[in-house]
Amino acid sequence: DVVINNAGRSIRRPIDESYDRFHDFTRTIDVNYLGPVRLLLTLLPGMRERGRGHIVNISTWGVRMPPAPRWSAYGASKGAFDIWLRTVATEIAADGVTTTSIYMPLVHTRMSAPTDFSGIPGLTADEAANLVCHAVVTRPIEISPWWTGAVQAWTDLRRGAAQRFMERSAGRRSGE
Repeated sequence: DVVINNAGRSIRRPIDESYDRFHDFTRTIDVNYLGPVRLLLTLLPGMRERGRGHIVNISTWGVRMPPAPRWSAYGASKGAFDIWLRTVATEIAADGVTTTSIYMPLVHTRMSAPTDFSGIPGLTADEAANLVCHAVVTRPIEISPWWTGAVQAWTDLRRGAAQRFMERSAGRRSGE
């Protein structure tokens, strides 16, 4: 049994434009976190009983980076499922069920198109699909861009510096 979670509702909006849009947060959490949890709560008993199965979660490299301005709903929802699945993985491994978290870099798709990522390197949908196929066949614990480990370590060691960097980045983007 293989489950591929590719849930993705992306939303990029400044917090000051979100005060009266709580529904955006609930919709994003429903799709990116609660939907996959509900599905796996239904499928996991059978996978564990059979003693086999593999779950592939398509996450985002953003989960491993300092929090980025304007991505609060998306980042929180993807982070929530990432933590949930990694926690569950510790409980189901003894039953023969494995997991892979893919911390996908930018993939140029219709979902990413509304945010202007032109000129920023990213994967094609076919390249992203190849990563997913690799995860299904080889079953690594994670697949992540090579540079995310170093950035995550820097963020963990220097949280204040990382946050100030992102704060300055947000100010430049908003014209401050």
